[in-house]
Amino acid sequence: MGKTLAFISAAAVGLAPLAAARTDPAAVQAWARLRSVSEALKSELYIYLARTGTYRTANPDLELLARTQRIVTDAADLTVHIADLAPVQ
Repeated sequence: MGKTLAFISAAAVGLAPLAAARTDPAAVQAWARLRSVSEALKSELYIYLARTGTYRTANPDLELLARTQRIVTDAADLTVHIADLAPVQ
């Protein structure tokens, strides 16, 4: 089992440059930005749930709405990459 995993790891490392060479840099950049947006939204949600930081206000719900709308608005140019996505049922 250990030798098999070592072989698979070595093969993956060896094939990584080939996969990277065929990947469109713009697509990689878009993916990285989408991932950053996802992480920013997740971070806001956890801070909101903990009621810490900027969410120690009289109306944390409005603060969450405002902050998440800002994040989504800043990433509006990325919607072309997610237009065909649908949640898994």
